[in-house]
Amino acid sequence: MSISLPADRLNALIEHEKRVTDMIEPKPMYPTKYSVLDHIIHEHEEECRLRHTNPALKKAWENYQMLLRMVK
Repeated sequence: MSISLPADRLNALIEHEKRVTDMIEPKPMYPTKYSVLDHIIHEHEEECRLRHTNPALKKAWENYQMLLRMVK
């Protein structure tokens, strides 16, 4: 008994298998320690940019920092 399968259907099955395998065994979010640092730096820069371009965020950040200083 043999099964014939068009190439596009075979590729679709392979892609599906990869997706299912990735869901069962997810890849680490940060493969190296440098990736973690790079991610932290990127998020910090994005947060700074948002605070400097949005006055409401800047004011909220300043209030938050003041509260942190008060509880120390």
